Amino acid sequence: MKVICTHQALSKVKADVLILGGREDDSVWPFVDREEIGGGFATSVARKDFAGKTGQSLLLFAATEAATQRVLLIGLGEASGREAIRKALGGAVNLLRTQGYRRVAVALETLSDDGIETAAVAQLVVETVVLAYYRFDAFNKEKAAAPAAPRELVLVAPNASTENAARVAGGRGRIVAESTNFARDLQNQPGNLLTPKKLAGVARSLAKRGNLKIKVLGEPEMQGLKMGALLGVAKGSAEPARFIVLEHNREAKSKGTTVLVGKGITFDTGGISLKPSDKMEEMKFDMSGAAAVLGTLKAVAELQLPKHVVGLIPTAENMPGSAAVRPGDILTASDGTTIEVGNTDAEGRLVLADALVYARRFKPQAVIDLATLTGAVVLALGHHRTGLMANAPDLAGALKSAGDRAGEKLWQLPLTQEYYDDIKGDYADIKNSAGRPGSVITAAAFLGTFARDFDWAHLDIAGTAWTNSNKDCFEKGGTGVGVRLLVEFLSGQSVSL
Repeated sequence: MKVICTHQALSKVKADVLILGGREDDSVWPFVDREEIGGGFATSVARKDFAGKTGQSLLLFAATEAATQRVLLIGLGEASGREAIRKALGGAVNLLRTQGYRRVAVALETLSDDGIETAAVAQLVVETVVLAYYRFDAFNKEKAAAPAAPRELVLVAPNASTENAARVAGGRGRIVAESTNFARDLQNQPGNLLTPKKLAGVARSLAKRGNLKIKVLGEPEMQGLKMGALLGVAKGSAEPARFIVLEHNREAKSKGTTVLVGKGITFDTGGISLKPSDKMEEMKFDMSGAAAVLGTLKAVAELQLPKHVVGLIPTAENMPGSAAVRPGDILTASDGTTIEVGNTDAEGRLVLADALVYARRFKPQAVIDLATLTGAVVLALGHHRTGLMANAPDLAGALKSAGDRAGEKLWQLPLTQEYYDDIKGDYADIKNSAGRPGSVITAAAFLGTFARDFDWAHLDIAGTAWTNSNKDCFEKGGTGVGVRLLVEFLSGQSVSL
C-alpha cells in the first residue's frame, strides 16, 4: 500500500472515499457545515443519523460533482487518544474492505485532538489501516478472490507545516505495520509447513534483504555449546532443532546492545505430558515469540535504527516421540544449571533458558524475551494485556510506556524471591514446573534464574498472540503482538536505560 501525504483542501482531495472522524462534542461538523469537503453532502441527514458515538459510522454520497464522491463519518465517542482512533478506524476498514476501493483518504485533523500531534496520528492511521486490511489467504480461495486492499492511502494534513512530519511518520507506520503483518504470516502458517528448518530459512531470507548478520546453529553446534535444555525438548521430534542469531548494526554495540529472545516452538503437542485434543491446532502459534522477534528485526533494519539489536530464536518441535524427554528426567542447561522436568509441556522455558545463557556473550544493556509461555496468563489477564515480569524497574517502566503508545498494553506482575524459592528442585538445581499456583510468575522466575547478569524483562504473550474472532483491526489468527511495542521501545522514545 502506497502512502501519500498532502495538505490540499478536503474539497480537492481525489479518493474513492474520504474518512472523517467525529466525537460526541460535534467536532466533525465544522468540516461539513462550511462545505470544506464539497459535493453537497446532506448535513441535515448526517446530524440526525450520526452523533459521533463509539462504533457509529455513516457513509454519505455526494449530491453534486466532487473530487471525492463518498465521505465516511466514524464515531470516536467521548474519549480522546490513540485507542479511540484505533478502534474507530479499524471498524471503518472492516466496513470498507468489501468494496474494493483503490484510493482511501483520511483527514488527520478530524481524528486528532490537543493531546496528540499530527505526526503521531499519521503513524497511527497508517498502522491501523494496513493491519486492518490484512488477511491470510495463502490457502483459502474465497479469501484470495475477495477485493484487494487499496493501492493508495492518502493522509490529508491540516497545513503545509505539518505535511512533512506526517509523511515521515506515515512511512514509519507502514514499515511497522507491514513488519507486524510479516510476523502474522509466520504465525498463521501451519506446523507441517513451518518447521524449525523452514523458520531458519525465513530468517536467512530476511537477513539477506535487510542487511542483517545471521548465524544458524544446528544440533551438532548446540551440542558443542552444551545446550541440553533446548536439545532435550527437541529429542521427541524427527525435525532437528535450530538456534537462530540475527544482528542489526553491530557497529553500534559500543552504545549498548539490546537482545530480543523469541520462543520458536513451531508446534507444541505437550510432549509426553500430552495436551488435550481440543484446540491443539492453535499450538502452531507457539512460535509467536519468534515471529515477533523476526518482525521487529525486519522493521529495525528498514527503519535503519542506530542501535545494536540482536535477535535470538531457539526453535524446535515438542513432540511425544520415542526419544522424548520424560517427566522426572534431568536436563543440564548450557551454563551447567541442572533442571528437573516435572511437566514436558513446560518446554518453552527450557528452550529459552539456553537462549538467555547465550545472550550473556553480547554483554547486553537489556534483554527482552517474548513467549507464549503459560495458559495461566490468559486466566489472569484475558486477551487484553500481555503479562510483564522483570528484574529491572526502569526497563519495565520503559516497556509499559512504549506499550501504551503502540497499542500493545502490558500489565506487570510481581517477581520476588518467594517465586524463585518455589522452583527450587528436589533432585536438581531447579524444576521447570512448580504447579498451578502462581504459575505465570514461577515460569518467569525459572527464566529469571538464567537472567541474573543483566537487565531483563519477560513478556508472556499467550493471551495476546492470536485472536479467535475478528476484533478491531485484527482478523482471526495471529496478531503479530510485540512488533509495534518493541519498535516503539527501540526507537529511543522510551525512557533512557
